[in-house]
Amino acid sequence: MNVLEVSEVSKTYQLESRSPWSNGKRFCAVNRASLTIKEEECVGLVGESGCGKSTLSRLILALDQPDSGEIFFMSKKWNKMSQKQRFPYRRYMQAVFQNSLSSMNPRLKAGDIVVEPLLNFVKMDRKEAKAHARMLLDKVGLDPVSIDHYPHQFSGGQQQRLAIARAISVNPKLIVLDEAISSLDVITQSAILSLLNELKNSFGISYLFITHDIKAACFFCDRLLVMQEGTIVDEADAQKIEQFSHPAALKLLNSMLVMHPEDRV
Repeated sequence: MNVLEVSEVSKTYQLESRSPWSNGKRFCAVNRASLTIKEEECVGLVGESGCGKSTLSRLILALDQPDSGEIFFMSKKWNKMSQKQRFPYRRYMQAVFQNSLSSMNPRLKAGDIVVEPLLNFVKMDRKEAKAHARMLLDKVGLDPVSIDHYPHQFSGGQQQRLAIARAISVNPKLIVLDEAISSLDVITQSAILSLLNELKNSFGISYLFITHDIKAACFFCDRLLVMQEGTIVDEADAQKIEQFSHPAALKLLNSMLVMHPEDRV
């Protein structure tokens, strides 16, 4: 069963300019993009910067509305629902962003950040939610003592772990990971990806993993989609990337460094 279906979605934006001759010009950020994600599947969306990956993620998260096309989440017409109709399903679609610190209230402690969605969606009492938050912090590799720390007191990797704890707190069906590891060092990236894979197996979560790092996508994902100029142009199993044929996909493959410098051409 598909947890997410995106069908022929497009999004254009009005270009802002002080020149009177540029009035009416529009930029197509996403052009008839389609994808599906099955239950407990991790799909990687890769492409160079500016190709429309993050715009597509905003459309999927309903942070923006497409000009055309349809998005189905849990068999519901996601982009056609009102905010009120969408609210009960919000808990099942969560996100982890590249800059997790900017997605957190700096006045809230770590425990309150994890507790907030529990109070909004699960309707736990605060004492029970606090105990659950401690368990989640431990689950993502954070010391439960840090429940009283503020977001700025964590390192970059710890902030991502805190964002992941918040995302999984309401047992989501899908987590959108928008460049969630790109600002981290390689060792921390590996640790975060291993954590996400463990959580996928434990909680049965599906992921949309958005990145420009095709090597990380191959390591983490089941299937890869390549995006260029707002359009998904190629697709392959993560273990069979040699099946890519589109020039944009081949360009990404050629950007991957081989393990030993002597093998580089």
